[in-house]
Amino acid sequence: MANSTPKQQLDLEDLALHEGATVLLRRTLAQLRAGDWFEVRGDSPQLVEQLAAWCRKEGHHCEPKLGVAGVYRIQSAGLAPSIATSRIQVSETADPTWGVAPRWPGRTCWRTGNRRSKLHR
Repeated sequence: MANSTPKQQLDLEDLALHEGATVLLRRTLAQLRAGDWFEVRGDSPQLVEQLAAWCRKEGHHCEPKLGVAGVYRIQSAGLAPSIATSRIQVSETADPTWGVAPRWPGRTCWRTGNRRSKLHR
């Protein structure tokens, strides 16, 4: 680690990732360059597992700050590429290997054998 001094600090208090903490994390990460570190503080009981998993998924490095409970250090991997889907990339029919089961009105349900009269939502 050449320079692991945190460039920013973010206090999530008791906010969990599923409650919107990812928005704050992404805003902070957008201000950093790849390789920069920042500190995250949080009191949410789920934060330890959620933050580690989220960082892995996003490509960032996360580690707990030694000797301090509820404080984590995240190393930015840089901005994630945006994923844009064009209309051409959207499939009209599902490939059987996808494992999806579309429900169309007027068709027979594969599981129950009942005929569907309207689209279930």
